[in-house]
Amino acid sequence: MPSPVKESIWPERVLWFVAALAVAQAIGIAGWYWPGSMPDTDTSGVWIALADDAAQGDFYRPLQSPLGTGGTRYMPLFFSLHGVAIKLGFSPVGSGICLTLASALLFIGSLGLLLRLLGVAPASAWPACLLMTGTVTFGMMSLTVRGDFLAAALNLGGVAMALSAQQSARNSRWIWAGILFGAAVLTKLTTIFGLLAVVGWLVFQRKPRRLEHLLAGFGLILLLGLSTIHFVSDGRIWDSFRAVAHG
Repeated sequence: MPSPVKESIWPERVLWFVAALAVAQAIGIAGWYWPGSMPDTDTSGVWIALADDAAQGDFYRPLQSPLGTGGTRYMPLFFSLHGVAIKLGFSPVGSGICLTLASALLFIGSLGLLLRLLGVAPASAWPACLLMTGTVTFGMMSLTVRGDFLAAALNLGGVAMALSAQQSARNSRWIWAGILFGAAVLTKLTTIFGLLAVVGWLVFQRKPRRLEHLLAGFGLILLLGLSTIHFVSDGRIWDSFRAVAHG
């Protein structure tokens, strides 16, 4: 009988090697800028100012006040976490960058989990996720202070949870998927597309019960989040958003 054909392990080794080079490049870029320098100071400055205001108890500053000029379209989850770090005594810049890096790691983890749920082998899924660290965009964004990585991580987490719920047929996971999508929106408004994609998928499959659980989780976290934001900011969030919308 012919001997069984052995699959070569070289493709996996090459993929891991290239992924290691990508990570090394990201570390090199970080070493170039660290400590204290950022490639994107304008956007990061807005996020840091919002976090510092929150740390001082000024959640969404007024449009005109002794603090300066207000007005922003940014949702508060990321800069609220950053504000807690500042309140605890950490450097505004250093803690902000560390929070962005932690969000980037969470994003990589969410993407890896999603690939695994889609059936991609671990030896391919995880190095494939690490390859993105070698891009200039990833390297630069990971050294800024902004909520994009956290929003993307929560959004992918919602998709992964929905896929897990589909495979396990547990309705509670649809609620958790909705909660993750809601948290993503509370970090960045435009991440609503993740929820809309899953809603469209469920509508196409004609799964009304699952859709109800998904929207219940989303509505619950969004209602709690917006109510808290309105209360803590004394309603200033709406003035801020209207001002930015009107230019």
